[in-house]
Formats: sequence, C-alpha cells, structure tokens
Amino acid sequence: MGFFSWVTSDTARSISNTYSSEGAFDVYMILPNLTEEGAARAAGYGYEGDPITRVRHTPALIGKDPGGIGESGCLGTLEKAYDGYGIFGGVCFYAALFELNRSKYSKSDLEKIKTYDDRRNEGIKIETRAIQQTGFEAMKSEGWVFPILIENKSTIKDLGIGQIKWQDLDFCHHCPHQGYFY
Repeated sequence: MGFFSWVTSDTARSISNTYSSEGAFDVYMILPNLTEEGAARAAGYGYEGDPITRVRHTPALIGKDPGGIGESGCLGTLEKAYDGYGIFGGVCFYAALFELNRSKYSKSDLEKIKTYDDRRNEGIKIETRAIQQTGFEAMKSEGWVFPILIENKSTIKDLGIGQIKWQDLDFCHHCPHQGYFY
C-alpha cells in the first residue's frame, strides 16, 4: 500500500507528505458547494442514522467568514502536515468527493452508503472511473465536482473576491511519486 498524493491545481506541485525527504507544505482543499454537514460526514462524523466508524479530528473549515471563499460557493480546509493518507484539514478527499456528488445517486443507492468507509470507498470509485474510463473533463461536463487542492493562499483570496472561479481550476491529478518517492 502506498500513499495518496496529487499535484496542486494552481502550481502543479507534488503534494509531498511529512515522511518524504521534501517534507510537507500547506495545502488547501477547496470543496465547491459542499455544506458544513457534508464536510462533517466527509470527516467521519456521524449524523442522524449514520454510525460513526472512524473519527480523526474536527474538520477545520475555512471560508465561513464574511469575505472568505464561502461567498464563492466554496468551503475549504487547510492541511499543514499532510501525512499521505488523503486527509486534508480533517476531511477525507475521497469521502468529500462522494459528498460533492451525492445528488448523482438515487435514494436507494444512498441507503446503501451509510458509513464513513462507504462514502470513502464510493469516492475512490468515482475517481477511478475518471482516471480509467471517462476522463476528468468528460465527468466535469456531466456535472461531476471534484475537490480542488491548491498551494497558494492568494488563490483562496482570488476565489473569495471573485477574480477566479472554482470551475476554472483544474482537477487534481495524481502525483506519480505518491508524495514520497522523489
């Protein structure tokens, strides 16, 4: 089993983890149109009818403040010490990917996706489909939304004041080095 890593959408820099020779750097995960409840589910926190299967820590959401990225329809998280396992600011990339696309599922499908692990696994399936079958651009044109990983704080500011739109940022692509093997 390796590490999960991507390249940032704004700088195309490999997101290295704390165990690598490169060390970790601050990474923001932008969650377009995700509610705080959705972010909590993506962090592994229970809600009505959902048993908690794993709890890491409270999601550190940014963008709720006036003038923040929340005004652009986005919430986000800040990760200062990425450990290579897909968690950014307490929110799982893959569980967030599922939550961002929850509306694409039927009620009967959603009834089968009950736990954090279910949401995480479903997010992995979505990304696998994008990589192996459909392609990111095709999925984007079908209305699928992916978390966006960025490095520069100025990109957060530009999102908040409307100078750039999250839709214009590229989806994150996997890092061939797994954030470790440089």
